[in-house]
Amino acid sequence: MYVHLRRLLLNRLMSEQGTIAFVLIFFQSFSVIRHAFYETFLHLHILLASLSLVAVWIHLDGLSQQQFLMAAVAIWAIEVCITKTPAIKLS
Repeated sequence: MYVHLRRLLLNRLMSEQGTIAFVLIFFQSFSVIRHAFYETFLHLHILLASLSLVAVWIHLDGLSQQQFLMAAVAIWAIEVCITKTPAIKLS
């Protein structure tokens, strides 16, 4: 019973935190805010997106949809590695 209640409370907490993070991402996506404070926007966006992914991961614990989230995170990680890694110069 205690384990079930603990899991339920954690699930609820993570769903609320994920929702708040997604709402904050939405409000900071407006062009005026994004262009005026680009560096702050960029770092806050990455932080909120990471928090959202962790919250959704915990929220989906034990469900088959967690595999789709894992695929999305893998695609995102590959994209970050490709775009952030300096190009190899072949001579």
